[in-house]
Amino acid sequence: MEHAVTAVRPGSIADELSIEPGDVLLSVNGCDVADVLDYRRLTAGDNIELRIRKPGGEIIYEIEKDESEDIGLEFATFLMDNMRLCANGCLFCFIDQLPPGMRPGLYIKDDDPRLSFLHGNYATLTNLDNAELARLIDSRLSPVNISVHTTDPALRIMMTGNPRAGDIMDKIAMIADARLTMNFQVVLCKGINDGPALDKTIGDLANFYPYGNSLSVVPVGLTKHRGGLRHIEPYTTEDARGIISQVSAWQKKLRSAGSRFVYAADELYILAGLPIPGYAGYEGFPQLENGVGMLALFKREASDVLRRARCNGGPKTVDVVTGVAAHGFIEGIARDVMNKFPQVTVKTHIVDNKFFGGGVTVSGLLTGRDIIDALKGRLTGDTLLVPANALKAGTEIFLDDVIISDVSAALNTRATACAVNGRAFVKAVLKG
Repeated sequence: MEHAVTAVRPGSIADELSIEPGDVLLSVNGCDVADVLDYRRLTAGDNIELRIRKPGGEIIYEIEKDESEDIGLEFATFLMDNMRLCANGCLFCFIDQLPPGMRPGLYIKDDDPRLSFLHGNYATLTNLDNAELARLIDSRLSPVNISVHTTDPALRIMMTGNPRAGDIMDKIAMIADARLTMNFQVVLCKGINDGPALDKTIGDLANFYPYGNSLSVVPVGLTKHRGGLRHIEPYTTEDARGIISQVSAWQKKLRSAGSRFVYAADELYILAGLPIPGYAGYEGFPQLENGVGMLALFKREASDVLRRARCNGGPKTVDVVTGVAAHGFIEGIARDVMNKFPQVTVKTHIVDNKFFGGGVTVSGLLTGRDIIDALKGRLTGDTLLVPANALKAGTEIFLDDVIISDVSAALNTRATACAVNGRAFVKAVLKG
C-alpha cells in the first residue's frame, strides 16, 4: 500500500533528508506497509531503507539511526488504514445508551486491536480471524488489552451478540504462546456474567499468567437512555460487597502464584462503602484505564506533593467539581490541603449527572450543562476546577458540546481543567 506523507516533524531524520508533505511512502526495507503496525515494526531497527516517491521520481534512502528513534513522518490517519469498527451488539454497550443529537464522532463504535497496542483501548478480537491475529502477533507489540467479559463460549456469544465471539480462549492462547503480555477486562452485568460465571472467567484467565498480566472487574454503566434495550438491573451496595469479597478471595488464592491478578474497579468499592485498597495492592497499576486503582494512586500522588508543597499569599477559596462517586474521596484530599494550609478553602461540589441519569456517577461523563445548572449561585471562589477527563481529549469541549469558557461565563468564575491525578490537583488548588 502507498501512504502519502502529510507532515514531517522539524529536526527529524525525515526532515534532514528533505522528505516533504505530499511525498509518498512506497515501502520500508523492501516490504509493503499495510498499516501503522507494519510501519512501526519495519522502522524499529537501526538500519532501514525507505522507498519514497517524489514529484520527480522514486528515491531510496538508506538510514542509520538509533533503534528506537522515530523517523519523523506523519500520515493522514494515525492507523495508516481505516479503523476496524465493532461487529458486536453487546447488551451492555454504552454507545447504544447515548441520547440522540450528540456530535457524530461519539456514536462511532471502534473495536480495533491496533488501538489496544497503541492507545491502551480494549478490544474483543471478534473481528479478527486467526491469520489477521497472527499478523498482529508478529508485530510484537504488547500489552494486548482484551475485553473478555466471560470465558464461557455460549455466554460470550449471547453477551456480545456475535456468533464469532465464542473462540476467545483460542485467541488468547495464541497470544500467550507468542509470549506477549495481555490485560483482560470483564464488564459485569447483574445475573448474567457474575457469580459462578465470574469464578470460571477468573480461573480460566489466571491460567495464562504471567502472559495474562491482569484482569479488571468493572460494573456495567447504565444510563437513562436504554429504551428498547435489554433490561439490566443495577448493582446494589450489598451486591458490590459480594463482588469485592469474591475478587478478594481470588486475589488471596492467586497471590501465592506471583500476582493478585484480578482487581475490582474503584467504583465497586465506592458503591460498597468500603475503603480503597492501599497503593501496594495494585502491583504497578496495570488497569488504570478501567478505573482500577485510580483513587489509590491519586491519594499517593496528592500526599507526596502536599508533603513538599508551599503556599504563599493570603486567603483563597477554590471550588472543585466532582461526580457523585468520587465526592467523598476528593473531599478527604481537600481536607488534607486545608489542614496544612489554613488560608486555603477548598469547596467540593457534587454534580449529579442529569444528562445520562443517576446511574452514571463518574466525573468523566459530566457535561457542561449539568455543571452550570448544579453550581449556579453556589460558587464563592475565583477558580473552578473541572476534571479534565470530562473533556474531549486535547480540547475544552464537554460531551454536550458546551466548552469551558461557556461554564466560566455562566458561573462568573474562571473554570479550568485539572488533570485527574493527585499531583495536578494539589498544585491547582494551591495555585488557585
